[in-house]
Amino acid sequence: MAKIQVTIDPTKLKKDGSNADSDIDIGSHKLTAKGLVIGDAKVSFVLSATISGTGTTQIYNANAPIAFRVIDAWSVNTAAQAGAWKLNDGSNDICAWIATSSTDKAIERGETIDDAYHEIAVNGTLNIDHSDAKVEPACIVYVLCIPI
Repeated sequence: MAKIQVTIDPTKLKKDGSNADSDIDIGSHKLTAKGLVIGDAKVSFVLSATISGTGTTQIYNANAPIAFRVIDAWSVNTAAQAGAWKLNDGSNDICAWIATSSTDKAIERGETIDDAYHEIAVNGTLNIDHSDAKVEPACIVYVLCIPI
């Protein structure tokens, strides 16, 4: 199998994907400003952030490079410390509070994603809220997304 290495200057890609001249074709693979496309399929991607204590961790602060939909979120505890976190778009909750157990290495996942707020626009915001003063999580949060 041949390997192809491509260096991409992201400043040449328009964020809205409207400039077809910026698309890079590699056989059935295409890298566009809207994400990686293989054939007719859009490729999912995972965002992650390590959180601890209370506060808000900003993944994107009015600077999401592409529009995408959050389709799943989970965390892996990095300490034996209970806590809670949730995703929001800067104004609205994407999921309800997800409680983390006091077991190190435990995987925690929410039960719902609000389809009214799970799409993040270009230049949109995606935060992990862990501001509940009663519980301070220690975990890595993973967010599975697809470009839209």
